[in-house]
Amino acid sequence: MKRKERVKIDETSEKAFELYKRTMDSKIESQRRSLEESFLKRCHSNSKNKAIAAYNKENQYARNDPLFETAADAKKILEMNIQEHYGICVLKNNEMKEDETKWMSTRVLLATAIAAALEKLLASGVSLPPGVGPALIIVAALLPIVDR
Repeated sequence: MKRKERVKIDETSEKAFELYKRTMDSKIESQRRSLEESFLKRCHSNSKNKAIAAYNKENQYARNDPLFETAADAKKILEMNIQEHYGICVLKNNEMKEDETKWMSTRVLLATAIAAALEKLLASGVSLPPGVGPALIIVAALLPIVDR
C-alpha cells in the first residue's frame, strides 16, 4: 500500500508542476515579447501558489498519515522544480529582451540611414515628386517605434 501511495504522491507532484509550467509558459508566449520583471515575478508567484495549492489539496490528509514525510519531501522537490523552471523563464525573457534591443538598434540605424540618404539626395539638387520627401521622413521617423 505504501508504494501505491508513494506513486500517487509523485503523480500529484508531477501534475502540480505541469500546471505551473503550463501557466508560466502560456503567460510568456501570449505576450510575444519580453515581460517586465515585476510582471514575470507576479506570474511566477501566482502560478506557484496555484500549483502548491493543487498539490496540497490532493495530499490534504497526508499529515495524519505515516507517509507525511514522503509527501513533505515531494513538496520540497516540487518547489525546487518550480524554482528551476522560473530560472529558465527568466533566461528566456532576458534573451527576448536582448533580441528586442538588437531589433530596435537595427531599426534606428536604418531610420538614420534613410534620413541621411534623403538629406544627401535633396542637397544634391534632385527634386522628388510632391509628397515623397515628407513621406520618407515620416517613414524614417516611425521606423524605430513601430512594432515588428
